[in-house]
Amino acid sequence: MKFTCLLLFFVFPTLIGGSFEFWKLAETWPPTFCGNTKNPCAVQISSKFTIHGLWPSNNSNPQPQFCPSAKFDENKIRKNLKTQLETNWPALKDGNNISFWTYEWNKHGTCSQLHQNDFLELALRIFFEHDLKATLQKKNMVSGHNYARVDIYTAIYNDIGAM
Repeated sequence: MKFTCLLLFFVFPTLIGGSFEFWKLAETWPPTFCGNTKNPCAVQISSKFTIHGLWPSNNSNPQPQFCPSAKFDENKIRKNLKTQLETNWPALKDGNNISFWTYEWNKHGTCSQLHQNDFLELALRIFFEHDLKATLQKKNMVSGHNYARVDIYTAIYNDIGAM
């Protein structure tokens, strides 16, 4: 398998009570995502993983989505938080970050039992705590080479204890 991961999911036990059992952090590898001729990217791509979303999840129950909660308010995003989001959680497809964050908040964040900025900051905190590119590089896995999917999963699981 060529190192062309589009989305990778990491599972972390929930730190708050609620209608879900764990967090699922979805990350995107922009060179692959943007290299897809059906969906070329509208933004300059980086050679690091980016956040796709943070999803409250369950092992057996349906995943909570579109829960009743406050709607996304871009005016509530603090300037330093917005800068971090623009770098690490970009809307690769069309460059409209606010629209992308709004969608992710309305679909997933509303079920998190967190306030909007707390949810966004939690996604960033998990993302920064677990540098996927560095994890793979520790096992000499770099972009542009072929690796078995099981080897990629094993490298991630052995390093961060989640997949």
